[in-house]
Amino acid sequence: MREEMTRGRDDEEGSSFPWAGVLLSVLAVLAMLGVSVALWAELPTRASGDAAFGGDGSRPPRLLMAAAMPGVTAMIVGSMALGPLLGPALHRGMGLPRHWSGRSDRALMNAFLVLIAVFLLAAHTVLLHEEAGRALFLPLERLLVLFTSGLLVGLGLAVALRRTPTGNGHVVARWWDRARRPVGAAVVVVGAVVASVGSLLPEAVHAAPLVALLAPAMALGCAVPLVGDQSWRHGNRSGS
Repeated sequence: MREEMTRGRDDEEGSSFPWAGVLLSVLAVLAMLGVSVALWAELPTRASGDAAFGGDGSRPPRLLMAAAMPGVTAMIVGSMALGPLLGPALHRGMGLPRHWSGRSDRALMNAFLVLIAVFLLAAHTVLLHEEAGRALFLPLERLLVLFTSGLLVGLGLAVALRRTPTGNGHVVARWWDRARRPVGAAVVVVGAVVASVGSLLPEAVHAAPLVALLAPAMALGCAVPLVGDQSWRHGNRSGS
């Protein structure tokens, strides 16, 4: 009976809206629009070659420069907001097991939204300052590489902290409790490598392709529980 009540509370929490992340993301969008308005008069009619997508022949207009990042952030927030609404119904309709509680889902979504919003706000601010001819304390490319690295480190820490509920004895839950730290550490290491290489290279932008290391690094982290002690397969959650 108590187990059913706990599951019901988890299901109810799973349908809860990630208010903290959405609110902070909305504030980030408003801050982006504030930066756009403040620098509007100083922005060129068309973006410079440095900010053009695909070279000089495709320089975006001033309106796109001012509205792109706020629009992307708003779309991400909208997409993430659908998760708590559609997720429980999808699980029930397809009969899929739920390995995380609603509280855990909401905490991860809040963390993701905050990290993405801060990253896009920082990128939007430095890009528009560069286009407006304002001085930056570091070259634009180096700043963007550092922002990307910070985002990866934050995501890695969030992944490492995403533990499954103690009462969940499913094999997937036990596997994840052994894999989450290696996976999170792999993401953090990739972020640190991107920052280090971007700081050392004369052209920081050449460190950007290193983000592609995420896929093999995460795959390696996922494989860690499959090496060595396999007691987790039989219900032992120790070492998580």
